[in-house]
Amino acid sequence: MGLRARGPALVLEVSKYERTLYLAHPRLPEQAQLGWMDDVHWHPHALRWEETIRAAEGLTEGRSEALLLLTLFTPTTPTDDREQVSRLLEAASRETGIPEPVREQILSVASIAVDAEWRCDAGRWVIEGKVYSLRDPRNPSFPFLELQELSSR
Repeated sequence: MGLRARGPALVLEVSKYERTLYLAHPRLPEQAQLGWMDDVHWHPHALRWEETIRAAEGLTEGRSEALLLLTLFTPTTPTDDREQVSRLLEAASRETGIPEPVREQILSVASIAVDAEWRCDAGRWVIEGKVYSLRDPRNPSFPFLELQELSSR
């Protein structure tokens, strides 16, 4: 699922055993992996709530579906407004009409606060703490600037 038709775009690939989030950007030679979820070595902590909300709001169609799917890659940290996130996700899940068990799973993922914090490090948002993320300040292959362009549109 691409979230933008031109320029930077989030791309979600879903298979039976894995969900992977990529960033497509004109400056990148290929899509950059931001995070993934599988049954073995998952690294889903890729987006800040502000980025997820902006990406979904930038769509003309499928806003609610995008918000719910990107929730899987958006950790809720102690500094996030959990009530606001919960309200947004509840509204989105009602709009989509997704089955109750799937809705409950998505909402439960968002309700768990991870022991981590986002911080701006030399103009790049990184996450530190007890998380599984490629968005580490020591990861030179993470597309920090390209992702920032997507969320600033």
